[in-house]
Amino acid sequence: MLSDESLKKSPPSEPNIGLWRLMIDQRYQRRGIGREVMRLVLEYVRSRPGIRYFYTSYVSEPGGPGPFYLGLGFQPNGEVEDGEVVVLYPLHPSAA
Repeated sequence: MLSDESLKKSPPSEPNIGLWRLMIDQRYQRRGIGREVMRLVLEYVRSRPGIRYFYTSYVSEPGGPGPFYLGLGFQPNGEVEDGEVVVLYPLHPSAA
């Protein structure tokens, strides 16, 4: 589930796209499906005009998706929203 502000009739001056949830059934985890889904999502996100970062968040708990997102190159931005760690993926070298 994505939130894409760039699709609004009046997008903000600096729109963003966020991943609300990525859910892969436990029976199919650790098979590369999540990585392939994220590759395709990032391909889409990079195609949207004016997007510098892609963001998501996760609950930091054993067995949670934190290591998955960090392994893909997401970086914590220091924020915690509703108990979830916010992480950003820079889409362009100048955004890092």
